[in-house]
Amino acid sequence: MATRRMIHNKISRSEQVNNLSYEAALLFTWMITHADDEGRLKGGPTSIRGTVFPLRELKDSDVEKMLEEIQTQGLIHRWSDERGTYIEFPTWYDHQTLQNDRTKPSKIPPYPGDDSKMDTAKLQNDSSLETQDNVTEDNQTDTKVIKNRGKEREQEGKPTLDPNKYTPIGIAEHQAKRAWSIFKDSPEVFESRYLSFARAGVRWSIISAITNEINQDSSIQNKGEEFERRMSEYVHKKISINQKEK
Repeated sequence: MATRRMIHNKISRSEQVNNLSYEAALLFTWMITHADDEGRLKGGPTSIRGTVFPLRELKDSDVEKMLEEIQTQGLIHRWSDERGTYIEFPTWYDHQTLQNDRTKPSKIPPYPGDDSKMDTAKLQNDSSLETQDNVTEDNQTDTKVIKNRGKEREQEGKPTLDPNKYTPIGIAEHQAKRAWSIFKDSPEVFESRYLSFARAGVRWSIISAITNEINQDSSIQNKGEEFERRMSEYVHKKISINQKEK
């Protein structure tokens, strides 16, 4: 693993980075220097503490809290399997210039579903995703039922569920909860505005890509409403394509 990494000066002007606490921002920056040539490193709090902060007196719980901050802002991918917990920087190759003859393959597996790095337009127009997305007329009906049930509860002034206590099922639901957290939306709309799309079969990579696009656009006033609009637009487009192919 190289001992030197590139850190662009725009990191100090990043809205996502500036949403972090000072401690989490420091951890994020220092983690970059410890990533392997493919932008990955072990992501358990004990491992991160020992690698990045070996001379600071911190608890694993402190490090875990910082990692959750960083992940919520979409600055890292973090996942676990039977072998351990890992981190990958999603924009690694945008900022690192590596010579092929000196690059060492990562010993850490890539983040599941690497197509999250593709832009939304490409994802929407890629016909190979049609069978993978599995968004059909039945899915559309399920979406409407879920969203309508959520909106009925909203009118009663009661959250459909508490997103702070809800444990997502699968990567798509994790991305939906991440979007809700990033946009700091009301708990009352978590199920109808975010979770419903994951439950209806929209791929996690689509949810992630749309979330990142909206989060990076400072001109959007209500990012939660914009998320719902774009997700609905995507679902309707997929259904239209499916109907034409029948």
